[in-house]
This record gives sequence, structure tokens and C-alpha cells, in this order.
Amino acid sequence: GHDLSAWFSTSGSGSVRNTASITTDRGTKTSNAVTVGFYFKITTSVTNGTITASTASQLPNTSRTISYSPVDSDHVLESVTIDGKAVDIKKHPKSYTFSGIKEDHTVSVKYKRVYKIETGASGGTITPKVTGIDKKEDRTITYTADKGYYLRRLRVDGKEVDVKRYPTSYTFHDISSDHVIKAEFLPIPELRITKRIYGEEMYPASGDPTFLFHIEGTDFTGERQEYTEVIRFTASDKKASGGIEKTIVRKDIPAGEYEI
Repeated sequence: GHDLSAWFSTSGSGSVRNTASITTDRGTKTSNAVTVGFYFKITTSVTNGTITASTASQLPNTSRTISYSPVDSDHVLESVTIDGKAVDIKKHPKSYTFSGIKEDHTVSVKYKRVYKIETGASGGTITPKVTGIDKKEDRTITYTADKGYYLRRLRVDGKEVDVKRYPTSYTFHDISSDHVIKAEFLPIPELRITKRIYGEEMYPASGDPTFLFHIEGTDFTGERQEYTEVIRFTASDKKASGGIEKTIVRKDIPAGEYEI
């Protein structure tokens, strides 16, 4: 595992000292104490990233730092293996240092692809952007309307999905790519019904003037809806002259097209 690399005129740590006969270029011979120096090898490899190049000329009892980095921001460190044994990547997130080198070493680094979910919402809140998702994982994104708003649209990877199926959350299953989810909340519409009565309507022979309103139509999801509302005038509503007016407001009817 060692190569004779050079002759040194002084001894050093990790070297072998001996006496040798040296012939000069003029043909004379002399015997001198010399030091034989050896180099060690550090072999490096990486998957989905870059790493300090291998070396075959590492001097004994020296130190060497091996640095590594992912190919892009979509990859994270998965493992670092030193001489066939895994080391703690939390302690060595970007580099590994060999000190007092006395033998050959190997360094193998692997980066894995991770995924992200971009999120966005208007008129409400949504789970913040999620990063570092491992392949085959499941992730749930939740969203909530601001006060006075309702979920109007939900788009996943650019395609609109049924808000009736996913009213408060959406789960990505078996993730193997990046995703985008956007929630759009709109103000809850107000339905106002106003009724004004005059003359004899104000003073019926018996009972209170009462009016029944039937609200029927289709909401924004295409579902048929029906509602009933009543406006009743009582003696306390009467005025000395002119008409009487009352208004009711409904804030629980989803957006859509209705007839009254």
C-alpha cells in the first residue's frame, strides 16, 4: 500500500532511515544516511454533489480536510462513510478532517433528492412553504379563511380541485416531485332583503303583516340550495305617517345565483 516517493536528506516522522550508497553524476560513490519517505492515499467519492479530489500523495502525520457540497439546493446530505463506517452527519455536515494520518483512507458521501411544497393564500392563512420532504412521504397542507371570508378556489399544481372535498386541508401522498398549492378566499356575500309596507298593509284587521321569502338557486360549486326567510312587522314598528321598512341580512348563503 506504499510507494517509494523520494529520498530525503533529513529524517522525519513516518519515514524509514537507513544507509545507502549513492553514485553522483560524476561517477563517484559515497555512503550517506538517508530517509525514505512514504505517501498515503485518500480516496474520495460523492453521489449528487462535489467533493475534494482524491490524493495519492498525503504525507505521514499530517492533516487533511475533505469538503463536500450538494449539486443543488434540492439535495441534502444523506450519509458520510469513512473507511467503510458511517459517521454522524450532524457533526460533519460539510467536511471531514483526518489528523495525524498514518494509513490510507476512503471517504464516501451521498446526497439525496428532497422535495418542497410551495403554498399561497389570499383572504386566509395556509401552512407555510414546506421543504426537505423525503421521497414517498405524505404531507398535509391546511388552510383557514379570514373572518368574513370563504374558500372559493383551491389549485394544486395549477389545476383547480373540488373545494367540497377539501374544505380545510389537502394531503399530498407518496411524494416524488415538487408541488404548488394555492387557496383563494373571497368575502362571504351578504344577501339583503328589504320590504316596505304602506297604508292598509300597516294596519291589518288582525295579526301582524308577515311576508315569506323563498330563496332558491345554485351555489358556486353547482349544488342546488333553498332557503326561507320571514319579515314580520309588529305594532312597535308602526309610524304616525309614511311607510314602514324592514331589512334582513343573511351571511350564511354561499355565493351563487339565486332567485327570490
